[in-house]
Amino acid sequence: MRAQLFGLLVLGLTSLTQAQKSIETDVDAKSVSLKDIIITANSNYMNKAYEESSSEVIKNLEQVVAGFDITEHEVFSPEYDSYLVNFKTTGKTRMNVTYNAIGIVLSSNERYDDILLPHYVRQALVKEYPGWTLQSNSYRVNYDHQKGIKKLYIIQVRKDGQKKNLKFNVEGNQAIVSVDYD
Repeated sequence: MRAQLFGLLVLGLTSLTQAQKSIETDVDAKSVSLKDIIITANSNYMNKAYEESSSEVIKNLEQVVAGFDITEHEVFSPEYDSYLVNFKTTGKTRMNVTYNAIGIVLSSNERYDDILLPHYVRQALVKEYPGWTLQSNSYRVNYDHQKGIKKLYIIQVRKDGQKKNLKFNVEGNQAIVSVDYD
């Protein structure tokens, strides 16, 4: 599986800053099989980031992040304390993930644009804004192994020539409209 995973990753080195190695990679999220990945070291990340109701693209990419083993990569060196890995897909998905020297996810900054919204988010949207049409959306996840996780949907809706930009905070399996701004 590691050979297949690394076969998917196209890596380029960027500048080194403060004992941190940076890697950039493209990932085809559709080619990752969940049953083939075993998560051990990054179960804390998965327990906080993974949602059963998320789209398959998100679930697959989070599995890739959790299963990525920096210690098996050619750029690995014990002299570095952390590694910044940039995961990108052919779509509009970007993930910047920092791993420590033993491969644990320290932090992630994830952005998924124009994805299938979970059912509970769609329900909250219809309840709060009946008759409005979904124009665009973005799902953002910020994980820190010490501070926890923040999940946010940014959604634009339109109705009768008006547009509204909404923010839905995610707490458990509830979407709470926190901000409505124009």
